[in-house]
Amino acid sequence: MVLNNGVVINGSGAELLAVDGNAASVVFQIGSLKTVAISGLTIRNGQGNFGGGISFGAGGTLTVISSTLSGNSAAFGGGAFNTGTVTIPNSTVSGNSGGEGAGVCNAGVSMATIKE
Repeated sequence: MVLNNGVVINGSGAELLAVDGNAASVVFQIGSLKTVAISGLTIRNGQGNFGGGISFGAGGTLTVISSTLSGNSAAFGGGAFNTGTVTIPNSTVSGNSGGEGAGVCNAGVSMATIKE
C-alpha cells in the first residue's frame, strides 16, 4: 500500500487486525516528508528490497504504536527501512529477516526509537 499523503491509521488491535503483504510486496510504502501514525495492527508477510513491512521515506515522521511487525523480509530492514524519524512504542518487532537490520534498518541521517 503506497501512502503519498500524511495519514493516521487506527486498527482495532494487533491481535485482531493484520495487514498482510502476502510475501509479494512491501506492506506500507511511505513517501518522503510525510507524517504517518499507525496503531493497533499487525504488519506481516511483507517482502521488498528496502523494507519488508514498512519502507519509510526521507525527512518524515513515523509513529507505530501498540502494533506488531512480524514475518517480514527485505535486503535492508525486514521489519522497517527508515530514512526519517521513527518511534515505535509499546510494540513488538520480531521474526523478521534482513541482510542488514532484520528488525529496523536506519539509513542516512535517520533515527529510530523503540521502547516499551
